[in-house]
Amino acid sequence: MQSQDFETLIPATSHTPEKTVDWNSLRADVQLSPSIFAVRNGTLNRDPDSVKFDFHVQLHQRQFSDTSAIQARLDTENADLPGILALAGYSYPITGTVDLHCR
Repeated sequence: MQSQDFETLIPATSHTPEKTVDWNSLRADVQLSPSIFAVRNGTLNRDPDSVKFDFHVQLHQRQFSDTSAIQARLDTENADLPGILALAGYSYPITGTVDLHCR
């Protein structure tokens, strides 16, 4: 799957208003079967940041269930910290970059 120059809508929360986010590109390998939904080798770009990710979820007859196992990986390096916080709905008077590796 590939997409360029697109927007996503982040819903409002009790602390933040609804927000539209512009992205430069998305690339990922998507797999869907009766027993799995997976996204592999994903890369999401938003100047100046890039996020790499993988995840897969076990399905039961093409459906998510309360017992669906989920595995995920998220990696970013030298990401703009205020930009990441803004995506999450926070605004703090800080600057800098962050490396984030989650599994």
